[in-house]
Amino acid sequence: MLLPELAKDYVKKMILRAGGGAKVLLVDSETKQYLSTVCSQSDILKQEVFLVERIDNESLEKLMHMKAVCFLRPSYASLRSLCRHLRDPKFGEYHVFYTNTVRDSYLSDIAQADEQELVKQIHEYYVDYMVLDSNFFSIPSRGSGNSASDEDVSSFL
Repeated sequence: MLLPELAKDYVKKMILRAGGGAKVLLVDSETKQYLSTVCSQSDILKQEVFLVERIDNESLEKLMHMKAVCFLRPSYASLRSLCRHLRDPKFGEYHVFYTNTVRDSYLSDIAQADEQELVKQIHEYYVDYMVLDSNFFSIPSRGSGNSASDEDVSSFL
């Protein structure tokens, strides 16, 4: 299997794990780039994902009838945004998928913020790379402006 097909398969499996029904896909800046390189809008729409939004978008409307599929890097910024969502929920369920290993302290923070028990699952999908071509990929480097801080990156190397 070629890299783009493999990456697309990861996204498809992630969305399928959330089950049927209307969904919104919440992404951070890096997972948005990843998603745009492996899936078309129509591929995502076929899986009942009607909205793709940044998790740090504070102007989202409440759509409690929709499930949120959160595709995030295990960074502190993404954790903060997710916890803000859980304290003031915009969606009826949250299915969280991280691109790499998540710190235990982050899981504790999520559990504390999830007072309404809206998080249905948390998974680690090891897709912390950017597909460039059928045979090439890029791995985020330490200290790059768009990736997690050096401290965050070192925790999952």
